[in-house]
Amino acid sequence: MRALLWTATAVALVALPGAPGAQSSDALPMALEQMLAAARALTPPPGERREPRVGDVAASGDLGYLTGPRRLERDTGGTVHGVYLTIWKRERDGRFGPVLDVTTPTPGAPSFPTGFTRAAPAGRFAEYDDTTPPLSAADSLLNAALRTDQAKGYEPRLSGQVRLHRPGLTPLVGRTAILRWVAGQPAFEGADTRYSEAARSGDLGYTQGTYLHGRAGGGERGTYVRLWIRERGGQWVLALDALQPDPA
Repeated sequence: MRALLWTATAVALVALPGAPGAQSSDALPMALEQMLAAARALTPPPGERREPRVGDVAASGDLGYLTGPRRLERDTGGTVHGVYLTIWKRERDGRFGPVLDVTTPTPGAPSFPTGFTRAAPAGRFAEYDDTTPPLSAADSLLNAALRTDQAKGYEPRLSGQVRLHRPGLTPLVGRTAILRWVAGQPAFEGADTRYSEAARSGDLGYTQGTYLHGRAGGGERGTYVRLWIRERGGQWVLALDALQPDPA
C-alpha cells in the first residue's frame, strides 16, 4: 500500500464552504464538510493532483471516505491517471486525518459527476446492538466466495451505487455494470482479511486485506480496501471495492 505522504494543515471544526461546483454546505453534514476541508488542506507530493468527487461520513461523524481522480505528472514526462480512495477518521483532538489510502491506475482520466456527490444510500442502518453481524465476518465471507466465483460472491453484497476500482480499467459504477464485468473474470487465487473497522454508529466501515490474481507465484498481488455500508435490515453491503497492485 502506498504510504500517506501528504502534509496536513490544521482545520478548525466549523462548517466550511465547499469547492466551486460542489453541493452547498447546507446539503452536507458538518462532519462531511470538515472531512472535505481537511482533504483540501493536504499538501500532495510533487506532481500529484487529487480531487475529492464522491464520499460519505458515518452518522456518528467519526469515520468517512473520499474518492476521486488522481493525476501524476512524471519527472521524466508523461501523465499517470488513476483513481484514489482515502479513509478518514476523527482523531482525539477532534480533527479528521487520513488513515488508509489506495490508488488504482486507470487507462485515462476517470470520469466523475461535476462537483462533489455525497454517496448516502437510502434506508441506512440506524440501530446498533449486540446481534449486529461484525464487519470482519462479512469481509471474510466475501473473500471465501471470491475464491470460488466472483459473480456469485459479489451479487448479494453490492449496494445500488457501488463502485469497483480495478487496475487498468475505467471505474465501474452500479450493480449491473459490475456484475456484467465480473461474470467474465476468473476467481481470486487468494483473498485474506487483514483489518476491519466500523464507525460507532455501525452504519459505515472499511476492510483491508491482500489478494492474488492468477496462479501462485506468477499472478498479480496487492492490497484491497473495501467500503461497506449497513442496510436497514442489518446486513453489510459494499459501497466501494478497490485494488492496488504491488509494485512490479
